[in-house]
Amino acid sequence: MKPFLLLLVLVAAAGALWVARRTDDPTYEPPTEPEVVHTVIPEVLGSAPADGEVVHAFDVEGMCCNGCPVKLHELLMDVDGVRVAAVSFEEGRASVIARADVPAERLQGVLTFDKYRAQPRAATAP
Repeated sequence: MKPFLLLLVLVAAAGALWVARRTDDPTYEPPTEPEVVHTVIPEVLGSAPADGEVVHAFDVEGMCCNGCPVKLHELLMDVDGVRVAAVSFEEGRASVIARADVPAERLQGVLTFDKYRAQPRAATAP
């Protein structure tokens, strides 16, 4: 029985060696995580209002992560008449420079949905 086992081991070793020699390079590549690009948005307004523009500031509740300000900023920038917007996660605040004819209620409505609640802080004219 021993010679049979020895022969079996030799055949298996020869087969493994043959397979190893025929394989060029490993074809398996481990999966990689996609690169996450975070949009950097302003936390404070970087400019003053021009003629015919006002600054609207809101306290915003419901932001839970760094993705929330990005979402709110995009929504504010989509409002016709908004020139500049800033959202601060740490302060729970959003600020907007918009034309004077853009009502604060419109901006508040954009910031109030799902888990978010916005309350106006102040509106100032130039």
